[in-house]
Amino acid sequence: MNERVQRGETIDSKKINKHLSDVVQLSALLQPNQVIALPNKITANLQIFVQAVAALNRPEHTQIIARLVQAYALN
Repeated sequence: MNERVQRGETIDSKKINKHLSDVVQLSALLQPNQVIALPNKITANLQIFVQAVAALNRPEHTQIIARLVQAYALN
């Protein structure tokens, strides 16, 4: 979505919040110590997403970010 915004496309903030909410809810399904291999392109996109969420500086996202980083072996 960031790329689309950079191209000048308008994106409803409700869509962004919905995507974030979906990721938060789905991350609860990840098992501790579970590592999931992803194709490089998806890993890169997920890394960008995690960095964007971290930049929001919301304490409630700290655990979710850690869970995603661990589960998908993100740096």
